[in-house]
Amino acid sequence: MTLGLVLLLRMAWRNIWRNRVRSSVVFVSMGLGVWAGLFLMGWASGINDARVQDAIDDYLAHGHVHVAGYTADGTNLRALLPNASAAVAQLEARPDVRGVAPRLQVPAMVQAALGSSGLLLQGVDPQREAQLFTIPHRVPDGAFLADTAREFNGVVVGQALAKRLDLRVGDPVVFTYQDTAAAVHSTLYTVEGLYDGTSNLTEEAVAYVRLDRLATELGVPQAAHDLAFRVDPSDARQKQSLEAVCAEIQEDFPAFQVKSWRKTAPEMGYVDEIMAQALLLFMGIMLLAMAFGILNTMLMAILERQRELGMLMAVGLTRQRVFALVVLETVLLTGIGLPFGLLLGHATLVFTNRTGISLEAFADGLAEFGISPVIYPQVVTHWYLPVVALVFILSLLASLMPARKAVSLNPIESMRAL
Repeated sequence: MTLGLVLLLRMAWRNIWRNRVRSSVVFVSMGLGVWAGLFLMGWASGINDARVQDAIDDYLAHGHVHVAGYTADGTNLRALLPNASAAVAQLEARPDVRGVAPRLQVPAMVQAALGSSGLLLQGVDPQREAQLFTIPHRVPDGAFLADTAREFNGVVVGQALAKRLDLRVGDPVVFTYQDTAAAVHSTLYTVEGLYDGTSNLTEEAVAYVRLDRLATELGVPQAAHDLAFRVDPSDARQKQSLEAVCAEIQEDFPAFQVKSWRKTAPEMGYVDEIMAQALLLFMGIMLLAMAFGILNTMLMAILERQRELGMLMAVGLTRQRVFALVVLETVLLTGIGLPFGLLLGHATLVFTNRTGISLEAFADGLAEFGISPVIYPQVVTHWYLPVVALVFILSLLASLMPARKAVSLNPIESMRAL
């Protein structure tokens, strides 16, 4: 049995090199297809990872502590943490927490000289906010709530909103909002800075004021709607580790809710799950197209070798071995191109992961979706084994029709073929 398999392998190896040009085209197309599929997988993973990381760095953080009924859009104004400073101190005492930022969030209407817009007015502690997020460090025009004068109501708005309302640093704006007793407040603020967020949507939707000023306006001193926190980077990278840390923090705050960013912004987590399925489907479609190319190549080879196959069957080669011979040829055609594609794809991903791919020409369009203009494709080693399995499964399926065609040949008629 072993000797027969070795003989079939030698025959299959020689057969695929009988037409070197055609076989080489199959090898190269298979390798380039696998390379393109892996690169696109790494590219998509890099875009999604960057989008999530930018959101975490801009406003999302790793986790949140709040009371039941809290909503991130600020519509439930009464969902307050009553003694936020004590909760902040307790949270900061944990060795796995790297920073905490209390926030008040109020839906508001901003009115300027040239128009108005709805947004989320967010009261923050400037120093704590700067420890957790990048937005306080990306204020190219003005400053991030640096003026502490008692009579000064400063606000920091996004550049996209400032462009739409024609706002500049020093311009007065009026914010209208309700407090927890449903009383309407209209407060005059002065634009203190214009921040540059990763996403234009965020720039238009969120404005920042000082936490103590907003708490006074709302009549809720020492309170906050949300405590955003960051954990050790090694824990943040692993979903299980982050959820475990949140579960431990939950034990310290039994009266509150502790949620990771995947639960407070589930749409960000859904993208990961959907993308995994979509990438595998995309790779499957690409490899299926290549499988049809292999199918066509093998059918052409069977047509050209009718006389040879008929003679082999006439001298005693069983139909089962003819079937196995064609299947082995197909697998060898695939097996030679596959390692080439994997190596080329891995090398490309490693290189571009270090250097990045600049899309500065499309920066404005990418900013609409919160995507950085420099993409760092991820080395998706966890996809290599599924891709290899998918390639061999499709190559086996592609070999069935040519193999069946070969075993259905009549030896006498085939030997008469020209």
